[in-house]
Amino acid sequence: TIIAFVISTTLFMWKRRLAAGVFGLAIAFVLNILPFELFLEFMHMDIILFLLGMMVVVGYLEETNYFEYLISKLIPYLHGYPRRFYAVLIFLGGMFAAMVDEVTAILFMSVIVLELSSIYKVEPRKFLLLITYSVIIGGTATVMGNPVAILVAFNGGLTMFDFFVWATPITVTALLILISYTFLMLKGDLEKLHHKMKEVDVKEIVELLSREAVNTRKSTAIFLSVLIPIIIHGEIASLLNSFGIEVEPKLILVSVALIAASYIIAFEGEAGLGIFLHRVDWQTLVFLMTFFSLVGSLKYVGVINAITTYLVNLSGGNPEALFMYISAITAVLSPLLDNVLTVATISPIIRELTTLGIDTYFIWFGILFSGVFAALATPIGTSASLVMLGLLEKRRLKALTLGEWLKMGLPLAIIVTLFALYIVYLRGYVLQ
Repeated sequence: TIIAFVISTTLFMWKRRLAAGVFGLAIAFVLNILPFELFLEFMHMDIILFLLGMMVVVGYLEETNYFEYLISKLIPYLHGYPRRFYAVLIFLGGMFAAMVDEVTAILFMSVIVLELSSIYKVEPRKFLLLITYSVIIGGTATVMGNPVAILVAFNGGLTMFDFFVWATPITVTALLILISYTFLMLKGDLEKLHHKMKEVDVKEIVELLSREAVNTRKSTAIFLSVLIPIIIHGEIASLLNSFGIEVEPKLILVSVALIAASYIIAFEGEAGLGIFLHRVDWQTLVFLMTFFSLVGSLKYVGVINAITTYLVNLSGGNPEALFMYISAITAVLSPLLDNVLTVATISPIIRELTTLGIDTYFIWFGILFSGVFAALATPIGTSASLVMLGLLEKRRLKALTLGEWLKMGLPLAIIVTLFALYIVYLRGYVLQ
């Protein structure tokens, strides 16, 4: 009931989400539905701290107009071609997520989208929605693309090579589907963008953007000092482990973001402190803490395990049936709860199946795609979508309604989820 209250408030009264989350958390404490030690476990403090550090970094890059500088290099190749404009940015968002992770990608790509929307004087919300979809989809291509991919890789013993063979081709095709979907759904918006492009002198815009950039070399150094370690964070963790320093790869991500943030706060004087106080979206961070922990309480009381165990028993231990049942339950739960917690809860069930001698290799890819792609349907399915909505609110832009999200997201989620599961099933069980 508490979870239903918080989810419905978030979906239908977005501006009241923080109050609902804090109130729901308090009730969960009073009723002992969520012990405090499990609150600390379920809140995903690693994601919260990573977001905190990255928000400071992005805030600094915004203050120095670094994104305007990047756009000045990109815009000459996209100006005048609205279809190319959308296609390139969708692929860029997907590739960025695959190289780093969906949260970093959405933080950077959202700012670029907002700046481009301002230049062409177009309404940014649909554009932001598409980029969010591209980032979420792109994160399935690699092990480090999103938290679900990391969970699947660690629990299923999957390597980067496994992802390249089984996940990356599906991800790339899903991005192509997204581009085609964009051209179909946004015909009117493409025409408007084309007209707006004709009204803009691209040379004048490039010169203006280049002039606005401040201390570009320093900003580039900070940007790369964060981006490169994030890309190779797995290798850094392996290197430290070889020297006897046991550290999880995800903690390298957190440390990189926090070190960069601490440098900015320490050496940018009052401006650095101002970025920390005013550029960080504190409301989104606190809401995520409450939401993650409340959804995690479902695991504590055994609701999700009971549902999943029932489906496993229903299948009679048949791997193909298990693939379909577990993928289906993941696809249903992820858009309503959170795909990270959904997959984290279902993963122990799959590991138990492995100990019983059942081949679960393709089931892991089933929950990867059903957990991530189905979560496109609602604004609460992924961390990236919640971060994007928080950014809209922080910029004082009109919020996306649930109806607007469902209109774009639900058909896309159904199409790409069914496509991905069909390909995994075909390659894994039919053509083997």
